[in-house]
Amino acid sequence: PRSRKFRLGPPLPDPAGQVVALTVDGRLYAIGGAGDEGPSPQALSIVAGETNWIRHTSAPGPVVQASGCVLDGRIYIAAGPASRCPGLFIYDPQQDAWSQVEHPTSPPSAPLCAAFNGEVWVMGGRGDGRGRVETFAYAPDSARWRRGPDLPLPVSWAAAAEVGGRLLIAGGAYRDERTDALFNSDRVFLMRSFNAP
Repeated sequence: PRSRKFRLGPPLPDPAGQVVALTVDGRLYAIGGAGDEGPSPQALSIVAGETNWIRHTSAPGPVVQASGCVLDGRIYIAAGPASRCPGLFIYDPQQDAWSQVEHPTSPPSAPLCAAFNGEVWVMGGRGDGRGRVETFAYAPDSARWRRGPDLPLPVSWAAAAEVGGRLLIAGGAYRDERTDALFNSDRVFLMRSFNAP
């Protein structure tokens, strides 16, 4: 940010798109993605000053069309049926180990995922050939899910994050029901208010 310039860093061992990239304690993790050989479960990391990516224990399934967040030092990935993900893949960097949590309904494809108010929020995505508006929040402390407020409109492949204490969703794509065409969007949603459970 200081130089306002991009520079190349060490390349991934295998070219891949749709990688879930998150940081934990200053270390950048790149998980999954799809390359010429198809979707991958690989988990890699690197920190500033290193010149090679380190390989970690692979995810339980190939992570593709996924999103993730970090909460209390753990990585949570919402990936959907294409990744054989029952709801969330959870990676503990300290143990280099994965666990899984089952979604309370059918896990969406291409969902949005964000850490917000001590919970992991899984929102929107695709399912049954249509876009979804449902929101579910997972509380790791109690290992319980609860329903959150529905999104205003269906959205997949968007960015979601806590910004200034509020949940923000930006971009993504949606299917127009009138034309049955898929459109990329520059919409931004901001949750008006939040009542903690």
